[in-house]
Amino acid sequence: MCFKSDAPRILRNLEYNVDVSVFFRWSILLESKTKVHLSQAIIHTLTQAAFGSGSSILNITELTEGWYNTAYALTLSSGHKTVLKVGPPPDADILSYEHNIMWSEVEVMRMLEPDPAIPVPHMTMADFTGDLILNAYYFMDYVEGEVWNNISKQLTPAHNNRLSHQLGDITAHINRYTNDTFGYYAPSPRYSTWSDALHQMFGMIFTDADTYAISLPITLDEIFTRLEEQYPSFAEVTTPQLVHWDLWQGNVFVDTTQDAPDICAVIDFERVYWGDPLGEVFFRGSGNPSYIAGYGQPVLHTKAQRTRNLFYDLYLYVIMVVEDGPRQYSDKGAVKWARKKLDETLESIRQL
Repeated sequence: MCFKSDAPRILRNLEYNVDVSVFFRWSILLESKTKVHLSQAIIHTLTQAAFGSGSSILNITELTEGWYNTAYALTLSSGHKTVLKVGPPPDADILSYEHNIMWSEVEVMRMLEPDPAIPVPHMTMADFTGDLILNAYYFMDYVEGEVWNNISKQLTPAHNNRLSHQLGDITAHINRYTNDTFGYYAPSPRYSTWSDALHQMFGMIFTDADTYAISLPITLDEIFTRLEEQYPSFAEVTTPQLVHWDLWQGNVFVDTTQDAPDICAVIDFERVYWGDPLGEVFFRGSGNPSYIAGYGQPVLHTKAQRTRNLFYDLYLYVIMVVEDGPRQYSDKGAVKWARKKLDETLESIRQL
């Protein structure tokens, strides 16, 4: 995993550089109700369970990039570097689709690791038993590198385009994995059509909105009506493909030791689902030309594709608004931005 061990403790600058008309920039205090903080004693216990009773830790650095889980970079006495990632407590308030998502991440990374076209860190071990701590957790290899989101403004446009092109190619390889049914990778209902799966996905997040009393500018009934009106567009999706869905710059790590930067790892496969690849983050809005070129297939060329893309925008922005219910972000910048984009997307959908 390509992490910088000297990352500041809490305050991070987040930036989506896919399309300035779609994504955003703000400083946000990444304190979330789903994140936990482990004592050094517990971290030592988990490390010995993973690497043997003789293992000891020379250095522990909490990594503060994430919004949902807790992560630590560890240097062992052997010199080996690893990353410990810890999920929320079992009784934490989370969204419906977030149940068992760490299990999804582990399973997908193990599936993809042998693929040379998809650079994922090696998974050392994972524990979902609750025997040592109630939280799910895993260890994976630490890989030297820089978070693309943190260095994008220091890179030249040509270098950012180079990375976008590489990410498009990596995404295309991820999307080549297929399944027989549609839906989230985590244990959940699966469907024979993408339209039915999307109905269920919207239904879950609107149930969460009711649970946390989050007001939304559209009803679930209207969404279902709009989906039915555009059914032919969604009926074009006949093969369930693996969709990362969270592959933005903050989940991409870059080797900057050579003359030109190269992607060295992609992470955070928690939210993967079997569906339409147009759901990938870099296709949001009008898409990123370099990314699309690297993807190597025509996308967003037809009215049906652009129509589906609007509904995927809508789904993302609804989630970003609703997730503040369980997470209770201390900074509401992301939620305000998402509400603005949600209103704009709704206007576009209502004009179809």
